[in-house]
Order: sequence, then structure tokens, then C-alpha cells
Amino acid sequence: MTRDTTNWLRDAHRFGTRVQELVAPLIYEEYHSTEFPRIGVERYLIGIGDALRAVFDHEPELEERIPDARNAIDLRNVLTHSYMYIDDRVIWNVATVELAGLLRDIESIIRERESDRRD
Repeated sequence: MTRDTTNWLRDAHRFGTRVQELVAPLIYEEYHSTEFPRIGVERYLIGIGDALRAVFDHEPELEERIPDARNAIDLRNVLTHSYMYIDDRVIWNVATVELAGLLRDIESIIRERESDRRD
């Protein structure tokens, strides 16, 4: 079975929702001082970047509909290849502020595609 773009969008959305769940009960100091939520958050953010890169490889026209996606892919590259430059405050801001808009954009596209399937 081959994966389609909608499945990658669902993956990115699911990973983002999981990030939000991990940080929701925390304040920054708890996040910063506890290794395991940070590792999970970073891993899911890598997954978001991977999924969005696959989306754009198959449907590059979607990039204009998900303006924060390029930042997510760039963050994935830093998390994967430049771990010594990871700034917990930047990751915290992504997880608690910036991620919400990205997830809204992704969810909008998923809903459109699901609606198109039903019609």
C-alpha cells in the first residue's frame, strides 16, 4: 500500500497534537529540567518535519497553504543534524505558541479532502 499526501498530513497533525498534550501540563521550567518530555517533544517535531517534507515532495502546491511548514521542516533539520544548537526556549515557543497555527492549516486541508471524498 502506498501512502498518500492526506496520510502524511494526518501524521503531522497527530504528531503536533501529541506535542501539545505533552507540554500542556508543564511550565517552561519543568520542560527545561526534565529530559523525557523534551525528548518526546523533539521526536514528534522531527516527525512533523518529515511528514511535511513528504507532503511537499508529492504536492508542492500545498506549501503556500501551510506557511509555517517550511519552519517545521527547518526545525526538523536542526533537531536531527545540529543537536548542539537546540534551544529549549525556541522549542517551548514552537510547542506552546506556533504549533497551533500549523495544526489549523493542516486540519483545514484534511477536512477539505475528507469532504471531497464524501461528495
